[in-house]
Amino acid sequence: MMNNKTLFLFSAVMSLLLCSSPQKNSTGTGEVPSEKAAAAMLHYTLPTFYITTCDRNARMGSLSLTLMYINNDDITGKIKLKIDEINDAIDGLLKGKQYNDLDSDEDVHKLIDEIEKKINEILLTGELVSVRLENILID
Repeated sequence: MMNNKTLFLFSAVMSLLLCSSPQKNSTGTGEVPSEKAAAAMLHYTLPTFYITTCDRNARMGSLSLTLMYINNDDITGKIKLKIDEINDAIDGLLKGKQYNDLDSDEDVHKLIDEIEKKINEILLTGELVSVRLENILID
């Protein structure tokens, strides 16, 4: 079984591989969280989102995301309180996408950045460390 430090390192590596732009921590400096902060990282797995692209030859797919953030009861509470609003916002971002908006790594990174920005707007904290893409499948 992985301990919190190992889980964070695995998550950090996955986030770095999946995110083309640097992610900011809760201080907004873009620095890597300290070891103490790393041990306090939490994640919140969102339900799977289903996509139907809006192009002429519509394609179906799914997207799985995890929110990564510094352990903070206020943020955990806000996520739970605003989960429906978060899910609706992500659905709204996905609704207008065409296949060519999702067919490259760069396009997916851009989508993840859009999702992260929208979630931070909803939470009004700016303390979300990153949105980690778990899975994306487009048929």
